[in-house]
Amino acid sequence: MKVHIIKLLVFVALMGGFYAFDGFDRPSVAQDDYRSPGRMARAWIVTVIMFVAGAVLTLWGNAIAQHVDWDIPDGLYPIIGVLLLIAGFVWMLMVRDSVRV
Repeated sequence: MKVHIIKLLVFVALMGGFYAFDGFDRPSVAQDDYRSPGRMARAWIVTVIMFVAGAVLTLWGNAIAQHVDWDIPDGLYPIIGVLLLIAGFVWMLMVRDSVRV
């Protein structure tokens, strides 16, 4: 499996953009808040996993699929990856903004 420098740069740019929007900073919940800190931490970790998995699937999904026997057509991996990227980013914004209120 070849590693393309362009794909690595796009991956680094995606992770940098996620970092710039405080995606890797876990939101803190005040002690007297009605939200559970454990649930907020779980929601935050899911957003990070979704975003990183989306980036990996978008960039290297077809190459990974050659080694895994899944019945998904090759062209769907980038689409699934982009959907995961969008969902992870939007959910991260929602989790972050719900704590800031």
